[in-house]
Amino acid sequence: QRSIRLSRQASMLYVVLFFDPVVLREEDARLREIVDKYFYDNWVVHVYAGMTADLSIEWKRFRAAKAALDNVLQVDNVKKM
Repeated sequence: QRSIRLSRQASMLYVVLFFDPVVLREEDARLREIVDKYFYDNWVVHVYAGMTADLSIEWKRFRAAKAALDNVLQVDNVKKM
């Protein structure tokens, strides 16, 4: 499955993005592309040693990230899963 193959990259990307909060706050198009590729059907990511991060909670304070994630967390999309 696609989301399983990309899960390690998604975890690393989640961590790396926190070092560039400008992207999380302001770069709508870039975040939309990232979310569509890495977090479309996997918004709870494994970070390290059993620690997980729910992006719907972690990215609430970042406008661009929240908007991109809200797009994939629409009820119809979640029901399809």
